Amino acid sequence: MAVSIEDWAAGIVEFRGGGTLTLEVSYLLNQGADDFSLQFCGDRGGLRWPELDLTVVRHGEPETRRLSAAIGPRASVAEMRHFAACIRGEARPLVPPRETATVVKIIAGLYQAQRRKDVIEL
Repeated sequence: MAVSIEDWAAGIVEFRGGGTLTLEVSYLLNQGADDFSLQFCGDRGGLRWPELDLTVVRHGEPETRRLSAAIGPRASVAEMRHFAACIRGEARPLVPPRETATVVKIIAGLYQAQRRKDVIEL
């Protein structure tokens, strides 16, 4: 079985209710520095992470302020500890298997859309 791995991929997922997820992923994209970020945009504002820049429109003008967050253990370390606790039966997964299956279905749909060069409805 031949496997092809992309270095860069992009997709748009439109949800019932009007929400849209736009994503771009790359492991080795030619860029000057690591860029791991998320941007949430809504009809009343947007938030960019990890900077925690919150932008809202007030009186027709965009206004941005930087939020502060409590510093705690690194998320990756907390995630690994929780995973180990789940394996030991001491905790339950934070994401139910049904939701995980939905994410896998969306990813498979993105691949299918690319192969067909068309929109896929899930």
